[in-house]
Amino acid sequence: MDFNEIKNRIDAIGANAITISYIETNEENDELFDVFVNVWPNKNVKKSFETIVVKTETSLEKAENISQRLSNSLGRYYKNVKYTGHEA
Repeated sequence: MDFNEIKNRIDAIGANAITISYIETNEENDELFDVFVNVWPNKNVKKSFETIVVKTETSLEKAENISQRLSNSLGRYYKNVKYTGHEA
């Protein structure tokens, strides 16, 4: 998914808070990771968010790189962007 697609999806959801992170694709293989963006449309509802899957089954190095670049880029457009990195 490219940056414009991600930004359009965030705009459609409405972004009060955004987190960017990556997690192992599955428990059996800790060498592949999925990168995703969680978007909270309403800051009053802490458990209600939508997930945008950015990249699937990529290496740890690429997942970190994509997540950090995405965090920096989205931070130029939205206030509450947080890079959370690897989720265990």
